[in-house]
Amino acid sequence: METLDEEKMLDLEHKRAEWMKQSHPIEVQQKKAEKGHLYLKESAESQYKEMGMRSVVWEFHKNKDGGRLFQL
Repeated sequence: METLDEEKMLDLEHKRAEWMKQSHPIEVQQKKAEKGHLYLKESAESQYKEMGMRSVVWEFHKNKDGGRLFQL
């Protein structure tokens, strides 16, 4: 932060304000959805191996190419 000039700081503040009014950019949402998918998969596998539990996860979002993705 100390190395940024005033113009860059104002630009970052503008972007932050946009995020607060709307939602995160679609690229950020997609990245988080992919990480969430991996977390849920690993969690379900662990629950099954350790406790015999079964899980059903419904996932629906747009993928990187902009197409709709639906998975169980």
